[in-house]
Amino acid sequence: MLTKRIAQADLPAVAQSWQDLCLISGGDIFTNEPCVKLAGIDGINALLADADPCAQQDNADAMIDFAKSAGVTNADTLIANAIAYRKHPRNALNINGVVPSTSFCQRAPRNPELAAVVNGQLDGVNLGIFGSVELGLFAFGTFF
Repeated sequence: MLTKRIAQADLPAVAQSWQDLCLISGGDIFTNEPCVKLAGIDGINALLADADPCAQQDNADAMIDFAKSAGVTNADTLIANAIAYRKHPRNALNINGVVPSTSFCQRAPRNPELAAVVNGQLDGVNLGIFGSVELGLFAFGTFF
């Protein structure tokens, strides 16, 4: 039973920061619309409590891939933004009276800039219990 969630009011600002930097990058902003897709569509969806544990990392990898693409003039700034995005906490849901920490991705990122970078946890989550509606609840150190 879900009763409430810990949500974040800053998600639009997180998305907007990527989009603004992307639009002035000098890269190909038209093919696959990386400024909108990686910020608003995939970017925000990956920060929701029910997102796949690797969705945020995959999106940050795609951000860095774009930053390294031809014509981009602000790659360092875009990569720093992608790393900050990867560290951003995801929303958390109350599941049967427990607000678990959000799960960590269990595979390595494509880009070395993201090595050992994980999502933060929101204040108010149980730091010893992880999970989601899809994965259930599990203790830290066990695998889903």
